[in-house]
Amino acid sequence: MDSIIVKEAVVDIKLPGVYRERARGKWRFRYQANRNAPKKTLRGEPGSQEFLDHYRELKAGNEKPPSQMGSIEWLRDLYLANFAKLVEAGLRSDVTLLNRRNILNRVCQLYPNEDMNIHPLWATEVRNRMAATPTSANNTIKTLRAMYSWAKEAGHVRVNPITGTAPIKFRTDGFTPWTMADLEKFSKRHPIGTKAHLTMSLALFTSARRSDLVILGRQHERQIAGATWLCWKQSKTAKGFIEIPMLPALLRETRMPCAGEMTYLLTKYGKPHSAKAFGNTMRVWCDQAGIYNKSLHGIRKAAGNLLAELGCSSYEIMALQGHSDPKSSEIYTRGARQRVLAESAMQKLETLKW
Repeated sequence: MDSIIVKEAVVDIKLPGVYRERARGKWRFRYQANRNAPKKTLRGEPGSQEFLDHYRELKAGNEKPPSQMGSIEWLRDLYLANFAKLVEAGLRSDVTLLNRRNILNRVCQLYPNEDMNIHPLWATEVRNRMAATPTSANNTIKTLRAMYSWAKEAGHVRVNPITGTAPIKFRTDGFTPWTMADLEKFSKRHPIGTKAHLTMSLALFTSARRSDLVILGRQHERQIAGATWLCWKQSKTAKGFIEIPMLPALLRETRMPCAGEMTYLLTKYGKPHSAKAFGNTMRVWCDQAGIYNKSLHGIRKAAGNLLAELGCSSYEIMALQGHSDPKSSEIYTRGARQRVLAESAMQKLETLKW
């Protein structure tokens, strides 16, 4: 298994065929399959995803040829390399990097060797080609717009050809929120003391995303004014920092034997979960409880609805769920306000003599 060990602030990569050497006053990592094979310098920061991907390509003997200069593939490589540096500096999210890499790779597969100086109508063609999946189409346009915005600033292109491409308008209710009946059903199948119940408690009482749930632990607990708070930096956005008091129910859950310490949620081998694999684990627990159309994000949405119905303002929900824009939180308060006003109106209508 690939492994990375940190020794005295120097990254020591323990990978077959990889060695460290000093060149021009800086350390670099080289790969050599055998004594007679050519030496290759590994790309990216040591231990980064780019670094490991390049290592696996070299090890498999299928290193990708360099992209043709001036092509979209070439621009993609430059953009992602710059974005990776921002991630390493803690300025952007590695989740966003992964999403944008997947999207741009898909575009490059659809349009191989496309010149980077595209016509604005090309972006419209890309969008329309993906119209059957409008969310994917809009995310693709958003990513291309961001890449060309960076390219213009870096001097690679003169204009951003994506600025005039509008997203596809469509109606969606998004992730289906959990109901109280769903929560009771889940709790009955997975009672207090199980890891599934601990997961539900963490999701409900923190409103954290899946990528954050798998890293939360006692390392994030802080004592503030005599109370225990959870404080963590969101993985999805580099600027999002969350601080919330731990309710007694959550504090009780995190002290159960099933809970870990550095991270509350552990695999059966005592290791932290990966965000992607944990989604599959949650799917199994939901199926066991007879809940087939709900997800972890639906719990986050349910928490937003519940907070709104309890009278929380959009800014209170924004603070708890880590939204960067009040409009995201207003989705919940708008619906709750409508229900409260409708109930009030019906109570008045009930007084009508008919």
